Amino acid sequence: MNAKGEKIGLFAADGKTLVDYVVFNQQIDDISYARLLDGSLNWTYLTPTPGASNTIGKPVTFGNKENAEVQPRLFINEIMANNDAAVPGPDNSYPDWIELYNGDAKSIDLSGMYLTDNLTNPKWKFPEGTMMAPETYLIVWVDNSIYPRPMHASFGLNASGEAVGLFAADGKTLIDSISFDKQLSDVSYGRFPDGNSRWEHFLKATPGWGNNKPPANSEPSVELILLLIGVILALSVFVVAFSKITSRRRK
Repeated sequence: MNAKGEKIGLFAADGKTLVDYVVFNQQIDDISYARLLDGSLNWTYLTPTPGASNTIGKPVTFGNKENAEVQPRLFINEIMANNDAAVPGPDNSYPDWIELYNGDAKSIDLSGMYLTDNLTNPKWKFPEGTMMAPETYLIVWVDNSIYPRPMHASFGLNASGEAVGLFAADGKTLIDSISFDKQLSDVSYGRFPDGNSRWEHFLKATPGWGNNKPPANSEPSVELILLLIGVILALSVFVVAFSKITSRRRK
């Protein structure tokens, strides 16, 4: 490969059908260029993770090997894009919200970073002095706020589906993002566990709590409820079928 930049393509067995490709520019010594999350549309520079999930690596800014800066393990951890009556905001309304999670062992200064619902247009900037301690959570109310208020973003979320991105203070370096489909009323969508590449829907939202350590009165996820319903239906069908077979044998 050419470290100054080129294209890499993956073709099907017919040698004509293009399955996937990537175009890359100048590369950094000993630093990989990868999709984050695995299989997503977002590409970034990482500490290498050959043979393992890209989520294990740490994003780095573009530059040379000597001045490459490792980005913090900062995640969009949970969202609610259809908050009808589940989580009240500071003014007792029910705005949509985004939860960030600091997975680093040190505090992170969010001053000047951006949150957006358009990955080509960073929209809302974190106020100066916005800090996150290690292993903590931060809620941003996305309520189309037209007045500058701490932790109230100038955009809203589309319950029909869109993307949410977190950008560094340069407005170009994508730290994290998530694309989501149509959301259910009062059901949140989050990483499970915190900072993981796996996303689940939660009947009981956990804003400010760990997704893997929900409050004591939390409810199971949508997937678990559906699984239990499926098991119950399967058992019901089995019982009915068994009863019919037994009844025929008696005759």
